[in-house]
Amino acid sequence: MKATPKNTIQHAVVTVVLAMVLIVPMTTISVNAEPTDIHLGLTVMLEGSFDCGVMTTDLNTLGYLPLQQPYDSNPDAVWYYTGIESVTAIPNADVVDWVLVELRDAASPACATPTTTISRQAGFLLNDGSIVGLDGTSDLTFTTTITHDLYVVVYHRNHLGVMSALSLDKSTGICTYDFTVSEDRAYGGSTGQKEIIPGTWVMFAADVTGDGQVNNPDKFLWYQYAGCSGYHACDINLDGQVNNPDKPSIEDYWNFGRGSQIPQETTLGLKVYLQGPFDDTEMTTQLNSQGFLPLKQPFDSNSEALWYYTGPEYVSSIPRTDIVDWVLVELRDAPEAALALPSTIVAQEAAFLLNDGTVIGTDGSSNLKFTQTITNQLFVCIYHRNHVGVMSATHVSLSDGVFSYDFTHSAGKAYGGDVAHIKLKAATWGMFACDSNGDGQVNNKDNIDEPSLFNENLGLSGYLPHDWNLDGQVNNFDKLDVRWPQNAGKGTQIPGYSKITGNGDNTL
Repeated sequence: MKATPKNTIQHAVVTVVLAMVLIVPMTTISVNAEPTDIHLGLTVMLEGSFDCGVMTTDLNTLGYLPLQQPYDSNPDAVWYYTGIESVTAIPNADVVDWVLVELRDAASPACATPTTTISRQAGFLLNDGSIVGLDGTSDLTFTTTITHDLYVVVYHRNHLGVMSALSLDKSTGICTYDFTVSEDRAYGGSTGQKEIIPGTWVMFAADVTGDGQVNNPDKFLWYQYAGCSGYHACDINLDGQVNNPDKPSIEDYWNFGRGSQIPQETTLGLKVYLQGPFDDTEMTTQLNSQGFLPLKQPFDSNSEALWYYTGPEYVSSIPRTDIVDWVLVELRDAPEAALALPSTIVAQEAAFLLNDGTVIGTDGSSNLKFTQTITNQLFVCIYHRNHVGVMSATHVSLSDGVFSYDFTHSAGKAYGGDVAHIKLKAATWGMFACDSNGDGQVNNKDNIDEPSLFNENLGLSGYLPHDWNLDGQVNNFDKLDVRWPQNAGKGTQIPGYSKITGNGDNTL
């Protein structure tokens, strides 16, 4: 998804202290045709187990550390990994826990999304912050080919992951990087990690669910397991007990609302109906079959509309016959729905809407993908050029790498409930039709007040804002079938835009 620069939000939620020596000033890595051995000397600290300059080793001394890497335990976690690393015994009394190290090959840190991952390996974190291999002493070694710049990511099972802000210098074959010495060592700066004592930076604690955020699901899960002992994700301070000393990180909101700044690529699975072309079980595709759909996204056509967007989305031909029209998808990053204001917009992208309500990318098959980091909760808005826009009533949840949301099932799926969208039939809801000028309201400006009023367009055909049922014609079917009087006075409930006024006013 394309970011919206003026509305980009940056928060921080990760505190890690990696390996050993200070890195040399950022160096561009040359292209290597052959695989190279890379030895990593990393230093990182965990907030949860930090104690007076070192980390505690309670899990080790109590015998709770597993002999096999633990990152295959949660398929929904951002760090999910099925590697086979194991030991016959924990090799070192200074071992704090297992960590997962990941290498990304990208032209810049912002471009270092999961698709640029070239290698991963689980290792041990020692109490001084050093990351070592399974023998308990050696640096981690990777054999891989680097074509751009090399960035390193460190994950822990209940702390927010961190990524190096600078590329690693591999010219000598030994890459050293210390996350602990300053805020700018982690991508995202002070939002990526935390200063725990003057001059020492650590990874944020309390991401119990491993989803890259510290929020209510972490808190709720902690309460379910309070009182347990052993090797548990809810043991935030890594002392082998899920008890009150763990609580400050989430209960007292020390880290609540924090999120990982590691660049992610996330897939959106969305479904929405438009009232205008809806016909009993699906939407019609007459604009498509008549050749009226434009090849370029249409949301740059009206600078006064709420949905005004100048993105470059374009196709050489409409990729499939079941496409209804273009829609605009917008992401907002906020702690709750009511606070998902325009200032929280982090990305927008134009896409195609299929007749079954599925939203897909311009390739005609893929779900939308975006790389923005979500640090609070993700809310999704969907706009159409002549229907009233909607926003998800609740945050969009992540499952198996996909943020999925279906607006069509009930009134409560759109923020604002039954005043935000219309019941099309039993258990089926869609976006209100008849917002011809895109101001977020259905009123006289859509019908009789504007120079482009409905009656002046009556009888015209093509891709027109007053064609409310999307059949390619502006005629009485738009007024009668879509029932303009029934929708008159309806307005968008998307936060930050004025509610229903009945007079056509719309202020941000």
